[in-house]
Amino acid sequence: MANIDRRHVLTGSLGSLALGWVAPSAFAGNPLSGPPATAWAALDARMTGSVVLPTNSAYTTAKQLYNPRWDSKLPLAVVKPLNVADVQQAMTFSADNNLIVAPRSGGHCYVGSSTGDDVMVLDLRGIKAVKLNSTKTKATIGAGAGLYNVHVALNKVGRTIPTGTCPTVGTAGLTLGGGIGPEVRGKGATCDRLVSATCVLADGRKVIASATQNADLFWALRGGGGAQIAVVTDLTYLTHATTDLGQFRLSYPVSAAAKVIAAWAAYSQSSHNTTKVTLSLNANPTKTAFMVRMHGVTAPGDQDVDCNALHAMVGVPYLKRETKVDTYMNTVLEIANGDPTPPRRDFTAGSDVLSSVTAASATALIDVVSEGIRRKVNFQTLIGPLTGQLQAVSATATAFPYRNHAALIQWFCPLPVGSSTAYAAARSWIGYAHTRMGSMSAGGFVNYVEPGRTSSDYFGPNLARLRSIKASYDPGNRLQGSLEY
Repeated sequence: MANIDRRHVLTGSLGSLALGWVAPSAFAGNPLSGPPATAWAALDARMTGSVVLPTNSAYTTAKQLYNPRWDSKLPLAVVKPLNVADVQQAMTFSADNNLIVAPRSGGHCYVGSSTGDDVMVLDLRGIKAVKLNSTKTKATIGAGAGLYNVHVALNKVGRTIPTGTCPTVGTAGLTLGGGIGPEVRGKGATCDRLVSATCVLADGRKVIASATQNADLFWALRGGGGAQIAVVTDLTYLTHATTDLGQFRLSYPVSAAAKVIAAWAAYSQSSHNTTKVTLSLNANPTKTAFMVRMHGVTAPGDQDVDCNALHAMVGVPYLKRETKVDTYMNTVLEIANGDPTPPRRDFTAGSDVLSSVTAASATALIDVVSEGIRRKVNFQTLIGPLTGQLQAVSATATAFPYRNHAALIQWFCPLPVGSSTAYAAARSWIGYAHTRMGSMSAGGFVNYVEPGRTSSDYFGPNLARLRSIKASYDPGNRLQGSLEY
């Protein structure tokens, strides 16, 4: 195989991408033939797991991500390790053959970075064990374990960790980007519960990252997702007890949108930390208007009090009100839209982070969703708080930079599979959203990485340190991520 200078590729033909989003094929340079089949067969023989080549009947399925938009990508191979030793074998092989590696935890990256043309995909979904220590206060979880299965395993002994809501997202991918979910106000981000991680470096060495071992790498793993520094194989977290959870839902007429946004923002700053309310401004099924809804997750017994308090702050009649208490796992499943294994779907998305929610930013939000209706875009606008325990950690204590901010906006557009017209319309609308939010936006959230944005948009003042750590642990730049530091 030709020996390609990756730094030449990144700083030459890809100069415009080198400090921001990188397409899944960008790291590979010119098409590569890769190692011979006999070399791949030898790697397969050394592993407990397997190597899937393009000639294998399982290849088409093995290379798929959650989003079928990336099905056209043709990796050299999909390597499927089952343990840390397998990962070491694979990474040593990639180093010996000068391959670019695309690690995959759950396969949900918004820009398809866990695949690509002429890369070696390292699919970690076979490393999925969930183990607790004797006191059940710590859980060690395989990088490829899906979030719903993690909750099922931990809930059997009455424990859990804070996670996101999509049931098949991989644990490592979520954590490396920070991890924002229903318990963020009460327990902080997923990465805030991380105690240590087992990693394999680009040259095949195994290391432990923690507060006392490879502390710089540990810092980067907590929120520095979007570009790979090391392959994480398992992660150890502090757990907490599960309880039943309260929920409430409120919906309002479009005419009340500004008042709802203002009330939501004030409530998210002032309410006790155990309640998280998500505000959604979504297109209705006919794309003729947007819907104004709030969904709260509370401690059991708080749902009615919190719902009433928030409604009083809105100050206009609601269209619908619901409250309930349910078990922890029923709530997890409900928030996942009732399906622990959702089918693949085509989509595109983006994000903006607000330092504060003002009358001006509320007006901008309403303008953006109104423009989405005018353009007949199928969109969901999900606005979550970045308050509570998330702010108990310094903005420089981990790579996750949003510790003094008010809100995270996700612009999400479901798409017909393979439609270039719908994709272009959705990207145009998301671009309009960024322009309209303007200087009110502090940047984007790396777990919602999107085309056309720079690394500084996602990491702000933490970017310089991330670049230094990346250069130290992966000097050859062989680990592919969705952002190039």
